[in-house]
Amino acid sequence: MEAAPLQDQAIFHGTTDYRAEGSPYSDFMEHLAFKHDIGGRYSDAEPHEQRAIDILHGQEKVTLLDVKALAEKQAQNHKKKVENERFFNYFLDNIPSKTLQLGAIRRKHIQDAVDKLLAEGKKTGTVKKPLDYVRKHVRETIHLYELNITNPFDGVKVKGHGTDVEKRKPFTLDQLNKVKQAIINKKDLPTSQIAGLLADTGCRNGEIGGIRLDHIILDHDIPHLKIAEQVNRRLKNKNSERVVPLVGLSLVIAKHIVSKAKDDQVYAFETYNQNNSYNNDNCSAATNKLIKGICPNHTSHSFRHTLRDRLYDASVPAHEVNNLAGWAAEKMVDHYGLSKGLERLYSALQTMLKHENNKN
Repeated sequence: MEAAPLQDQAIFHGTTDYRAEGSPYSDFMEHLAFKHDIGGRYSDAEPHEQRAIDILHGQEKVTLLDVKALAEKQAQNHKKKVENERFFNYFLDNIPSKTLQLGAIRRKHIQDAVDKLLAEGKKTGTVKKPLDYVRKHVRETIHLYELNITNPFDGVKVKGHGTDVEKRKPFTLDQLNKVKQAIINKKDLPTSQIAGLLADTGCRNGEIGGIRLDHIILDHDIPHLKIAEQVNRRLKNKNSERVVPLVGLSLVIAKHIVSKAKDDQVYAFETYNQNNSYNNDNCSAATNKLIKGICPNHTSHSFRHTLRDRLYDASVPAHEVNNLAGWAAEKMVDHYGLSKGLERLYSALQTMLKHENNKN
């Protein structure tokens, strides 16, 4: 059956009957009848043909595979596409049929899939993230297609959610000094350099691992990092955009990174940034391996918790702490201007280092 312009279709020639002879619907159904006539009985229509019939009859069926395909179109990079594939497959692999229409998927199917993932040993947080992700995209698809069905992902529980979270421990001052010395000893390694920038800034691993080289700003009265949204990686939220003064070990490592950089280098850590895509999983794993080799019960995120405690221990006000960590909606640099705001944050970090030197 060939496509016909609207003005040539019989349905637009004085009739509103979509079944009228010569209409696209009539031609399509006649085509299927001839194609599937196998001696007085009919073979089943192929999936794409059956879907066309359903659409014509206002009975379009949408499957979880369709939702997955729509969600993939929204994925902004390779990492997000891989994540989309994994999250949907958790549930597609555990329902009676991957082609089961959404309205036929029962909440029990999804609950059983969740319980199975937990039984396999996955953390409750690891299970809840894909559950929330797929639930959101199913909700959007139901709205888009105006389907008169309930979302089978609504009301599904992750039993014991949050009870298996291991509280991250900050470094003691002795442990921190031990880690810092190991970083200096291996300062040519990308993982050591990342850990070095984390040590006295309290930034997140992704903020540092994916940072642009020109966002390590040394030619300013107060050397600092610019933490901003970039093409290779996003930030956790809007409040995460900030400037962080470089002091202590982080300043030493920053100078070393810039001095060793190539003329055409875009990202500080090219190993983890290929084709404008930052591989946070590999970066975090490598950095954590380095740190766990020194302090087995700690990770790269421990620097962040430790910096907060170090600042509070030095009696630094909460507003400065929140600005340094990216927890503040009101930025000091917005209120005071870049130079004055940086001065106040720099003073807070120097107060922290001075307090620690007096304790050693």
